[in-house]
Amino acid sequence: MASKYSSDTARTEIDVQKAFQVAKEVMQAKGCSQSIAEEVAFHLINSDKSGVESHGIWRILQYAEYYDSGYLKAGVQPELLKNQRGAW
Repeated sequence: MASKYSSDTARTEIDVQKAFQVAKEVMQAKGCSQSIAEEVAFHLINSDKSGVESHGIWRILQYAEYYDSGYLKAGVQPELLKNQRGAW
């Protein structure tokens, strides 16, 4: 999937809480639990606030496409596993 990010894209300023709520609602609409949706929204907002727009709130559109295409699967809980050699 090609990136849609461009530093030349027109910007619209919105309140941080509104952006968080919209991102959370999109993730939940794609089937994510409230806790996963909030975690994703928090990290996207934090990226923007830290000046890393390429990994910020605009990615919510890409994530929605990933769920629609089946590339990401909603309704699951990530799990960290250790392999036989001890690597995570």
